[in-house]
Amino acid sequence: MHLVRAALYKYTTLNNQPTEALVSFCVLYKKTFPEIDTFVQKSVCRYRLSLVEKNGPMRQGLQQFKDDYPGIQAIFVGTRRDDPYGDKLNFFSPTDADWPQFMRVNPVLNWSFDDIWGFIQGVGVPYCCLYDQGYTSLGDVDSTVRNPALCKNGVYQPAWSLANGTLERSGRSSSNISRSSANTT
Repeated sequence: MHLVRAALYKYTTLNNQPTEALVSFCVLYKKTFPEIDTFVQKSVCRYRLSLVEKNGPMRQGLQQFKDDYPGIQAIFVGTRRDDPYGDKLNFFSPTDADWPQFMRVNPVLNWSFDDIWGFIQGVGVPYCCLYDQGYTSLGDVDSTVRNPALCKNGVYQPAWSLANGTLERSGRSSSNISRSSANTT
C-alpha cells in the first residue's frame, strides 16, 4: 500500500490532480486479531483509503466486491514468487478462470521476505505489531500462531529476524489450532 500510495501521489502531483481516496478491499474473518483490526483502521486513515469489507472466504468476498464495484478491473496484490502459487505469476496476471475476473498487479513479485523487511525498516513503513511478537504470516485467529522458527530460549523474536524466509508460513495452518498453544511464550 505504501508503494501504491506513493506512486499515486507522484502522479496526481505531476498532473495537478486531486488525490482521491483509494478503494481497498479486505476479507473479514470470523475471528480476527484485534491488533490487525487496529492496524487496518490506522492504515485507512494513513493512506486515505475507502475500505470495502466483505465476508470470506476470499473467492466469495472478491465476487461480492466485483458485483458492487464492476468498474474496478485491476487489483494490487502483495504476492511474491516464494508465496504459494507465486512462481506461476507475472507482474500483471489475470485471476484464474474460476475466480472473479480482475487483473492482478503484483508490484513486489520478485521481492524476497528479506527484501520486504529491508524496505519496511529502511523507509519506516508502519506494520502490524503482531510481527514484533513472533508472527510472520497473519490470517484468522484459528489458523495463525507465532512462528516456531522464531522461538529462541522460550522467547519469540520479531518477524524480520527470521533467518530462513522459506519458513515464513510456518505459523499458519489450514486446520484449527487452539489459541492456548498459539499464545504460549
